[in-house]
Amino acid sequence: MEIRVIESLREYKKFFKRVYANDRNFIDNKSNLLPIVCGKNSAFYKKSIQQMVGVFDNGMAICQCILIIHREYKEAVFMSFFEALPQKHEGVKTLIDYAVEFGRKNGCTKVIAGIEGHPNNSIGFSVSNSAPPSFGECYSPGYYADYFKDFNKINMVSLIGDFAEVKNAVDQDYNKFIDVFSEFDIEYGDFSLKGFRKTMKIYTDLSNEIFIDHRDVYYRSYEEDYELFSSMRPILKNENLIFVKKEGRYVGLSFWYPDFNELTDIHKSFGVKEFIKYRFLGRIPRKMKMVEIGVLPEYQNKGLMLLLFKNAIELAAKKYPNSQKVISSWILAENKKSVLLSRRYTKDLYKEYVYYERSI
Repeated sequence: MEIRVIESLREYKKFFKRVYANDRNFIDNKSNLLPIVCGKNSAFYKKSIQQMVGVFDNGMAICQCILIIHREYKEAVFMSFFEALPQKHEGVKTLIDYAVEFGRKNGCTKVIAGIEGHPNNSIGFSVSNSAPPSFGECYSPGYYADYFKDFNKINMVSLIGDFAEVKNAVDQDYNKFIDVFSEFDIEYGDFSLKGFRKTMKIYTDLSNEIFIDHRDVYYRSYEEDYELFSSMRPILKNENLIFVKKEGRYVGLSFWYPDFNELTDIHKSFGVKEFIKYRFLGRIPRKMKMVEIGVLPEYQNKGLMLLLFKNAIELAAKKYPNSQKVISSWILAENKKSVLLSRRYTKDLYKEYVYYERSI
């Protein structure tokens, strides 16, 4: 058994097929993300130290990860895009030990497994993989938890609700705050070639200010967000990104979209075939996904989360009238305020996720 540097993303991706070959729920959200985070010409790569490594037994990979240290979060080494075959504890321990030493040599104080370089990219291992992942959702075998028992576990949840029930509850609450909301204006993103960079600058500035104190979140550059959203731009519409303003100042945002993975076959990634289904054949997913929602700290008690959610729900009802479910993206379980607020509208548990940290 030996640890070896992996030379190309193409070689790295081959291992995905071995890990998920017999998984009847696997939809590949990983392969399209990999070059955005780890491609040598990407903005994210240029701002980080990276090394692709795997443990090999008799010439065959048994586990692998991409070690990432970003210059805006130098205290952490991420074991990103971690994958492993079952019952390979010795090999994974070798990989973890290598990651710890890699981090120590570069001045890191902790190692994190289960975040693909930044929470905005992808975060979490699946607690259960009994259902296919939504678009952009993490997905992994349940046995990964056995490999990180010596780490601190950070729990996350996502929630789900019936679309009609959610809309009714939101409408009722909205009417209670309608006078307060009259002080604020709504603006949509612009995903045209002409307006895209301006929209991304607004998004990056605002999200950096809103989420910078969130656990394991760190500063994002314009180019990093631009490249991440560029990969989705052909399927996004202006109303998928909503800003709220007061007196010309941007104070909150929400990002949502239909679950495009409903159009994606098992073991496939969203691509040209799925794009044609959505754009030209009128195939509309039945689930709406609230990916991100937040407001500046000084406006968090003004009900603006409701205002943003209300606008997203109304747009989904108008644009996708056959919507049946609303799902949330991940929420830290320790963030009781966000969990309680989300449960007010999306009452049922949808998925659970974890990631792991350990001091070096």
